[in-house]
Formats: sequence, structure tokens, C-alpha cells
Amino acid sequence: PIASPTGAPTTSPTTGNKVTVKVVIETFHDPQQVTWKIKIGTTNVATGRANGNPYEINVDLDAGTEYKFVIIDNNTVKDTFYELWRGGDVLIDGDDFGRRDIKMFRV
Repeated sequence: PIASPTGAPTTSPTTGNKVTVKVVIETFHDPQQVTWKIKIGTTNVATGRANGNPYEINVDLDAGTEYKFVIIDNNTVKDTFYELWRGGDVLIDGDDFGRRDIKMFRV
């Protein structure tokens, strides 16, 4: 499957210098075993646990900043897909067939 949001906004909402991104995660196994983080360097900016399948959450981030997205799948069988959306555009996507996947992105 491809992790796509059920209702991606058609425009990129911004408030001041904040940009809203949508984290979307799908897994074929226990979503409670999948956690994610958005970081600047070693500092966590936002964290969460996929408590549904598919899992979607909006996160407000500072515009013009580079972030690191980390997803960790603690299921025995790793079968997790993810996307980060900004408006109707996919910023990053991937799969977590190992224990961890890390990607950089800028909003």
C-alpha cells in the first residue's frame, strides 16, 4: 500500500512562519509498535506513536527549517509505509522494512 492521507489539504496552510505537515503511517502489523520523531539535530520537535491504521496527524513546523524524520518499527515483521505531506505535495515517503528509517526534509 501507499500511505496517503484521507483528506490532504489542497493548499499548504501556514500561520505566521509555521507550516502544517501531515504525518501518515500505514502498517500491516501492530501500529502501537511504530513510533516517529521529527528532530532538529538531536532535539525532538514532535513525537508520536501510530495508534491507528492508517495513522494521520498534523504537525506545525517552522518554515525554512531543515528537519530529520525518524520512524522506528518494533514489530517482529517490519512492514510499514510512511509519507509526510505539505498541502497536496509529498515531502518525503518511504518504508521501514528494517527497524529504523531516517530522512531529512525542509519546509
